[in-house]
Amino acid sequence: LKIRLLGDINGDNTVDLKDVYAVSLAFGSYPGHPEWDPLVDLNQDYVVDLKDVFAVSSNYGNECPS
Repeated sequence: LKIRLLGDINGDNTVDLKDVYAVSLAFGSYPGHPEWDPLVDLNQDYVVDLKDVFAVSSNYGNECPS
């Protein structure tokens, strides 16, 4: 079982620019959209929107012990 920090999209135990970049690439996407990535839909509402951006930004710079 791996525990991930909310916003750590790539699973490297840190919420950083790589995670912000992932959200920016998928922003506005939804299932069936070419940029859709379900890992970026952090609140699982089937759209990558400001709620997902907020989830990443609220934990930006935080680390989760590995």
